[in-house]
Amino acid sequence: MTEPWITDAQTEVEPSKAIQDAMERRRKLTETITFLEGNLKDSKASLRRIEEQELPDLFDTMNVSEVRDAITGKRLKLEQVVTASLTNADVRARAVHWLRDHGLDDLIERTIISSFRKGEDEEANHALDLLLKQGYRVADEEQVNTASFKAAIKELMEQGEIIPADDIGVFVVRKVVVRN
Repeated sequence: MTEPWITDAQTEVEPSKAIQDAMERRRKLTETITFLEGNLKDSKASLRRIEEQELPDLFDTMNVSEVRDAITGKRLKLEQVVTASLTNADVRARAVHWLRDHGLDDLIERTIISSFRKGEDEEANHALDLLLKQGYRVADEEQVNTASFKAAIKELMEQGEIIPADDIGVFVVRKVVVRN
């Protein structure tokens, strides 16, 4: 039996068979997507555990740093992988300060933002100092390209530099990676 639907005129009508079928397919697809997304999340967590815990521990036990996969022929190599997260404003500010202190200013990008109302297009073309003198609202943000930051940190670590990892959003993991 079909469920009654209420139209704009508040009269009950039954949806057509085509609408019912489409709604059922939509419901099933939504359930499938939810299920697959859950499996994907679990699978990614399992893969990470294998790459960052199980395999590195096994490589250590066997005293090897590289093996070849007998099935694919690809090399699996134990490496130190540097990742970074600069989404937290406090961590980003500490990272910017640290980069400046270590002569890595070229990794810092600044974004100057000013809000203008309708009809203020001409004023928007003025330089930052003119905007500040005229009293416009200005936001001054500093950004660091995460990929460049990770590469610079990795290079410094390879040179023996001590990195305040937790303070500046850097995470170092030992991970087995696949190489051709």
